[in-house]
Amino acid sequence: FDGVMTATLDGEEWSSPTRAPLVMVTEVGQGSNTRTVSTPVGEMPTISGGNGYAHALWRGEPDDETDLIPLMHSRLALGTNDWSRPRAIADAALAWRMTTGADETVHLVFIRTNDSDRLPAGVYHMRSTDNGSRWSDPQALYESAYVRLLDPEEIHLWVATGPEGGVYAAWDDPRLERAFLARSLDGGESWGETQTIGDPDDSARRARVISTQGDPLLL
Repeated sequence: FDGVMTATLDGEEWSSPTRAPLVMVTEVGQGSNTRTVSTPVGEMPTISGGNGYAHALWRGEPDDETDLIPLMHSRLALGTNDWSRPRAIADAALAWRMTTGADETVHLVFIRTNDSDRLPAGVYHMRSTDNGSRWSDPQALYESAYVRLLDPEEIHLWVATGPEGGVYAAWDDPRLERAFLARSLDGGESWGETQTIGDPDDSARRARVISTQGDPLLL
């Protein structure tokens, strides 16, 4: 009933919940009849945190011309109740994962089921070095026509950061019955060749990369 609420942990005590409305602002009408309409986001978005910010991600309304459903983003400075004005950071996304690295870079991995010459269906990575104010262009980690057939319940995505600028993305391709891993050693600027996880006959599923406090990584 009250929309998005926030509370802050100070030591061992939580503050009282307060409203932090997440609102879509659109313009309706033309010319002198144009008016601004504010609509609260109807569902709880996915929330990721890092470097003093909370990031909200959700699927927006279909585009009137293309019918594509964009991935919307807004951010909130911790300790405040004011979300930034929502905006689309990808024109189409079915599922996504976000994390923040030790260098304060925000990494987003998402699945695009729409297929075009410029952006084929597949798994993509974007990054932001200013806490989500600006984002890099989508970079394809994996392209596959099979991705167009995925249902949300089938999707598994994972992204994690490791020591010395390592970024790791893992996902399933249920149609091929395989799991894949991609790795970047320079903070997401470039990515190595995608690897199949395990023997193809083993039908590996739901891979996750976990960074420990030392150098080892767990897969």
